[in-house]
Amino acid sequence: ARNYCASLSANRYAGYTGWRLPEIGELAGLYDSSATQRPPGLGYDVHVKGGIQMTGSRAWSATAGNASGEAEDFYFYSGGRFSSPLDDPGSHRALCVRRSGD
Repeated sequence: ARNYCASLSANRYAGYTGWRLPEIGELAGLYDSSATQRPPGLGYDVHVKGGIQMTGSRAWSATAGNASGEAEDFYFYSGGRFSSPLDDPGSHRALCVRRSGD
């Protein structure tokens, strides 16, 4: 996920550089229980503000997890944060961010 976000910067995705994987607190700041959407193929709603269109329910963060080889991820269904193995085969996504103006 971290490499994916870095590749967006290298290729000037949407004309911008500065793309990175967010920290867990930044992902938590995007959660809004009143903002509801159902991503295609997902059987339940997720809650994310700002008009961000999700393709899954969980997003990786740049925050280290509880053990070696883990990172924290954020669950936009419940607003929970978890420590997951980096090789977790679940439906995690990279929700890359950048600072405004970069």
